[in-house]
Amino acid sequence: MFYLSTSFISQHRDPLHPTYPPCIHYKWVVDLVTMPKGIEKMCYIVLAREDLTNHVEGRALRSKNTYNVCKFLLEDVISCFGYIEKVVADRGELNAREAKEFFERHDICLSLTTAYNLEANACNGDIKQWPRFLPFALWADRMTCTCTTGYMPAELMYYQKPLFPIQSHISIWSNFPWSQNMSTDDFLSLCIKQLEQGKLRLDDAAENSREYRIKNRHYFDKTHRLHPKTIEVGDWVLIYDSTFDSQYDACKNLTQWWFGPYIVSKVNNNALCELNGAALKTLIAGKTIKLFKKRDNDEYIFDDDNNEADS
Repeated sequence: MFYLSTSFISQHRDPLHPTYPPCIHYKWVVDLVTMPKGIEKMCYIVLAREDLTNHVEGRALRSKNTYNVCKFLLEDVISCFGYIEKVVADRGELNAREAKEFFERHDICLSLTTAYNLEANACNGDIKQWPRFLPFALWADRMTCTCTTGYMPAELMYYQKPLFPIQSHISIWSNFPWSQNMSTDDFLSLCIKQLEQGKLRLDDAAENSREYRIKNRHYFDKTHRLHPKTIEVGDWVLIYDSTFDSQYDACKNLTQWWFGPYIVSKVNNNALCELNGAALKTLIAGKTIKLFKKRDNDEYIFDDDNNEADS
């Protein structure tokens, strides 16, 4: 049994470990999207989504550079909602030195997604009019109930149900009984009740989000080959080339899908090194790594020419 487990074919991937935001404003996910050239020479959209509430902020940009992305985060996220703990982004503009200095200056942890990791990277008529309709698209996203939390992002972000245009003319049951001749004590009492309900909704949304991610993990476990052991420093691993997932020709069946082995030099930092000691600087997605079980009674001979890391 051990002999079979040490072969290349029977070694499996590490299970999925979903992340759970501990509180609101702990993590924001940032992405820069290329759009068709619109009015006022707008060509890009930068979006930031709060991980727990799914609240989204966005801005149309004329140029794609680090300065514009950092300015958006400062003016539309940090200045509006205060301190945030972590920002997750792809390896685009936020990988520049200027962006790293910006996050260090504001004491924010920057986490970059890995290449070929699609799970981490998601106008009728005149398409050039998209910058004009961007605020309405963001408004619609904030007012739409999500299946992960069961609430609208705006409801969780501001601790109250958003007021729709029709509700300014029609009284509904969800509104608090505000009155013009209300005393200060009654007014403060209603405000306290409103904040209490917001806290209860936020706790409920966090639990719903956790259950939803656990369901996604179970789905991932059913559709991927897994092994229970956690990868640690010093383990030998193989790296899967996920570019073959989008190829459907018969030639890929004869192509090597796994490369290595490599030695893990650090944990939770996506750091690997070649067997000859050269460190790999490329970030590797955790789902593309699996343990390589070596046999103690076998001697492994490696060609240095084929195991040199690119610098």
